[in-house]
Amino acid sequence: MLAAAFKGLKARPGVFYLCTTIFLTSVGMGALAPILPLFTESEFLVNRTQVGIAVGLFGISRIFTSLPAGYLTQRYGRRVVLQVGSIISVIGAVMVAFSFSYTWLICWRFISGLGWSVYLTGSSVYLRDVPSVDNRARFLSLFEMSILPGAKPRPSIGGISWR
Repeated sequence: MLAAAFKGLKARPGVFYLCTTIFLTSVGMGALAPILPLFTESEFLVNRTQVGIAVGLFGISRIFTSLPAGYLTQRYGRRVVLQVGSIISVIGAVMVAFSFSYTWLICWRFISGLGWSVYLTGSSVYLRDVPSVDNRARFLSLFEMSILPGAKPRPSIGGISWR
């Protein structure tokens, strides 16, 4: 069954690229997830409500970006939206590590969530348009399946080197 899922990937290298990117991003975000509350609380000396805001702002930003991202995907094309979304997400994630205050941390978390939402929306549209009707469900399942293996080892990766 797994071999059938990979059938057709040679003809569509963009799908393989998307799945790989989603997997690696899932590992990276997941490695941050278990240490972000500890990091925020110890480095910025904030209360638990502020820690919750820092953690949850990533998801909240995605709520406001999905519809505009769909519009931008239709207007400017899938490739541009995928590139811009991934760049914004990476910049936001890297800058979280270099945040020198709580305010900057939550700003960068918000920006990272915006980029991730734009990237996911563009990916979904790409996976709807590019494959043939015969391969569409296969590629969508590979895309979704790329998230789960990246999500499982992530707490271990994030917790290994924390202090």
